Amino acid sequence: MMYAEITDLEAGWREMDPDEVSQAEELLLRSSIYLDTIVEQYGIDADEKADALRIVCCDLTQRRMEHATSARIVSETMTTGTYSETTNYGAKGSYSWRLTDEDKRLLGISKRGMRLLPMW
Repeated sequence: MMYAEITDLEAGWREMDPDEVSQAEELLLRSSIYLDTIVEQYGIDADEKADALRIVCCDLTQRRMEHATSARIVSETMTTGTYSETTNYGAKGSYSWRLTDEDKRLLGISKRGMRLLPMW
C-alpha cells in the first residue's frame, strides 16, 4: 500500500527536480513497505491513521533523500585561533529509516507496557 505520493512529498518539503522524481517514487515505495511492517507490528488501523501514515511516509522519504549522499555528522569542532577544524561522520545506513519519537506519537505508538526486571 502506498501511503504517500510525489505531490504529498513536494507539498510538505520542496518541488522535485525532474531527475529526482524516479528516486523519490522508489523511496516512497520503500517507505511504504517499511510502514507496512510497522502497521502490522503495532496493530495500527491504517484507515484511521491514514493522514499520520502519509506524513510519516513523506518524512522518512525526505530524510532518506537528504542523507543519501553523505553520512550524518556526529560531532564537529571549530576553533578560530590557530585554525582548527574537526568533523566526525557517523556510519551511513539505516539511520533515516528509523522512526523518530514524533513519528511514533503521530502513529499512536507508545513506550508504555510491561517490563520484567530480573531480581538478583
